[in-house]
Amino acid sequence: MPTVTVTHFKQFSFIAILISLFFQTGCTANQQPASKLDRLQGYWEDDGPRGITALTISGDTLHFYQREDFWYQATFTLTENTEPQQLLATITDSAPPAKDIGGKVVAVYKFEDGTFFLASNGGAENPPVIFQDAQNYYEFKKMPAKE
Repeated sequence: MPTVTVTHFKQFSFIAILISLFFQTGCTANQQPASKLDRLQGYWEDDGPRGITALTISGDTLHFYQREDFWYQATFTLTENTEPQQLLATITDSAPPAKDIGGKVVAVYKFEDGTFFLASNGGAENPPVIFQDAQNYYEFKKMPAKE
């Protein structure tokens, strides 16, 4: 059985921010501005220092995958009028052990030159202001969907 370390928890926080990235606010996908939510849809990859991290977003659900023992699924909402923009997630499933289910994460995101930047500090109450200084930082590129 794999051991969960502090590093895994920090990575989870980012994923939870990205995947679960929203607090339970009662918002649904059809309440989100179409342009914001539509822009997030699809399959994304970050080929960073941890290897390939994959993110699939469909409607208001996201699946974050780094490896077989480190993945998350979450529902999310997008905040209005925040700078940087925030994604509030609630984890609905995760790699075993599934102790993170119900956890909430706040992440910040932006789009720049075809790249989807996502960052979190591993908790729902402390979103980063500077992306590169965050505990969890990703630069996702849109890719063709994997089958």
